[in-house]
Amino acid sequence: QNIDRIRTRGGEFDVQWQVLPTLDFTARYIFTDPKITKFAAAPALVGLQLAQVARHQGMLEVAWRPSEGSVVKLTGHAFGSQFDDDQNSRRLGGYATLDLYAEAAVTGNISLFINGENLFDRTIEAGRSADGLVTIGMPRVITGGVRWRL
Repeated sequence: QNIDRIRTRGGEFDVQWQVLPTLDFTARYIFTDPKITKFAAAPALVGLQLAQVARHQGMLEVAWRPSEGSVVKLTGHAFGSQFDDDQNSRRLGGYATLDLYAEAAVTGNISLFINGENLFDRTIEAGRSADGLVTIGMPRVITGGVRWRL
């Protein structure tokens, strides 16, 4: 059943700094504080945090563009802990990951790319059942391919 009303307070801070024409840094912080303020079907949940929402999230990225159509990005993500359930009894641990993306132009409309996510293969708690079973999020993933732009 849908919750009647949620109050969300928060903010986002984003800063970008172009150190050189080919090198820039980005930092982002997001604070989100969603609370249930009305739920006629389950009044005991009023005042609790909304499940599956981390209050604190952050990102740092450095991007280098060595030539036209080419880029290398190193991105770190951090997420604070969050609750897995609506009763706020099962807390999922926070985590941080590091990603790497590289793309190189072969011609004006064809490029090759490689992408690595969660490079250090950090274990991410994506869910926790009432009996303690933990669902694990995405492990290290490496993908690559050819991008064709018309």
